[in-house]
Amino acid sequence: MPLVITPSGVLKTPLTRLSVAPYVASARTYLAGLGFVFVVAGIAVAWRFDPLTGLTVFIIGAFLLILPFTRARLDE
Repeated sequence: MPLVITPSGVLKTPLTRLSVAPYVASARTYLAGLGFVFVVAGIAVAWRFDPLTGLTVFIIGAFLLILPFTRARLDE
């Protein structure tokens, strides 16, 4: 099996996946959509039933909305 080292220093074989970008983009889109749904549900629950429960659902949604925009830091 031939091994190729690209100019960026990545080792490639015939079995190496070309890119993971589409998978990451779809996961980010899914998390952002899920976060938006949780935010809307939190507002609806706070308005209709219990403000404390609605705030909890809203905070979970806000976290899910922010999560796709965070990146792992290389200094850790």
